[in-house]
Amino acid sequence: MVFMASIKTKLSVISFLEYAIWGSYLTSMGIFFANRGLGSKVGLFFAIQGFVAFIVPILAGYLADKWLSPLKMFRYSHAISFAGLLLIGLYALYGGNSFTVYALLFFVLSAGYIPTLSLYFSLSFQELTSQGLDTVKSFPPIRAWGTVGFVVSMWIVNLVKSHLTGLFFIQGAFFSALMLFSSFMLHDSKSAGTDSHTAFSLAPLKEHSLSVLLLFSFFVGLSLQLSNAYNGPFLDSFAADAAFKDAFFVRNSVLLLSVSQISETLVIFLIPFFMNRYSIKGVYAIGIVSWIVHFILLAFATPRMPSVLLIILSMLIYGLSFNLYSVATSLYIDKHVPENIRSSAQGFVLMFCNGLGGTIGIVACQFVVNGFTESSVVGGVSYLVGNWSAIWLFFAAYMTIVLLLFLFLYRKKQER
Repeated sequence: MVFMASIKTKLSVISFLEYAIWGSYLTSMGIFFANRGLGSKVGLFFAIQGFVAFIVPILAGYLADKWLSPLKMFRYSHAISFAGLLLIGLYALYGGNSFTVYALLFFVLSAGYIPTLSLYFSLSFQELTSQGLDTVKSFPPIRAWGTVGFVVSMWIVNLVKSHLTGLFFIQGAFFSALMLFSSFMLHDSKSAGTDSHTAFSLAPLKEHSLSVLLLFSFFVGLSLQLSNAYNGPFLDSFAADAAFKDAFFVRNSVLLLSVSQISETLVIFLIPFFMNRYSIKGVYAIGIVSWIVHFILLAFATPRMPSVLLIILSMLIYGLSFNLYSVATSLYIDKHVPENIRSSAQGFVLMFCNGLGGTIGIVACQFVVNGFTESSVVGGVSYLVGNWSAIWLFFAAYMTIVLLLFLFLYRKKQER
């Protein structure tokens, strides 16, 4: 019985479902909205997600730390997420095509799901620590199951082609319902800072190294949202070209995108190696360099052999860049921030990356992408076609500047 399983097994199930929900819609909705003729507004949906991430995670983290508990807040948030996914899925299957309706429903979905990302880290670290386990050694294998969940979701979407109909939102609602049920496997306890009279302070985050990490979470947020929003429409755009429309990876673009998630699974197991061998500065720098290489490879790739290998390699490298930012930062926060504000701190990082960086970044990305592409209807389906190579090289240059600034500003010889 899973309810009698070890805490690692329980957290692995939670991890799988947490990212299976996200994997159901995150990389597919760009293709879906582009095909519905909303390609020029794809960035706005991710801006909504970014706006939510700017406000809600820090509020949810505060409530979890001071009033409720990470687990209760986690459940409430997933209940809202379930409702949002179900409603937007039903609207899509009904054939709805209103940007306003999609935007409102996506706001509800994001308001529920986005705070669970930081709460997931807080909850996992809290449970592992309560069992006397080392989070650096114990958490990466658990987090790997999240990536497995993300990949499984993407494969299901690709298999049934639900990114063309909107059924993938219903798939996400299914996993969300399973998450609500599975969350009762975990023991609910008040967090260490539940005294409502305790002053709310994130003063520890003002320490130089953490401040710089927060700043560059903002810069990294742009690249993260660019990849989430436009990797799919980029691959799908080849279907508008007669020379590529029948290529295997054009007909199975979501499957190709899942390569990055498979890479994440492998990279996660290397996190303890990177954290023990390199400083957080070194880990971050490697991650930023990986993002630069990811964009450069996409600039020269097509979905036919042999250049399709460049896309596959870029997806493999993306798994490295994402995890060296995401997992490493969360582990670093867990080790350097007092226990009574860890949920708030994790939410603060999410606010900077997916919130402030994501919102401003995706609006900037949409401006650049719309400047180099246009919607083209082929066979009754709309695609974003244009000079994608220029787009990827532009953002490779941007990340190079980010790398140089990071190496200059992060001066502390921090702990390994």
